[in-house]
Amino acid sequence: MPFVLGEIKYFRRNKMKEFNLDAALNGEPVNANGQKCYVVREVTELLDDQSLRRFVVIFPNSSTNAEVWDEHDLIDDIRMWEEPKISIENLPKPFKPKHCEEYVYIAGNKVFHRISINDDFDISLAESGQCYRTEENAQKWIDFMKSMME
Repeated sequence: MPFVLGEIKYFRRNKMKEFNLDAALNGEPVNANGQKCYVVREVTELLDDQSLRRFVVIFPNSSTNAEVWDEHDLIDDIRMWEEPKISIENLPKPFKPKHCEEYVYIAGNKVFHRISINDDFDISLAESGQCYRTEENAQKWIDFMKSMME
């Protein structure tokens, strides 16, 4: 089936970084079928069978803490990890807190909690779209702003 132009743009835009063993051994994360993992060291010299290079791979967010992979495992669907890009359309929307309603706001790159008393400070934050319902929502904005500066 031939590609249509939109599909070509999609694949180019979402092309993953090729696996680089040296970078992985230097601590850069690896994408193993969507899981973030790390190739922590080569262990070939510690094993009796040294016909294949073998590596310890750690999965920090999985029930499988570590595995030993051989050099062929590193070829199959393994890419370098890329942090997902944040889109402004997916960011949480700020809101205008009511009197005595709790909210969080960003100052610098930190998140602060506050209860609205409708003073000039609260009004200024609300009018400039800087009030968020949760700390996680505010943190998403901080992460987005940091990603725009890279």
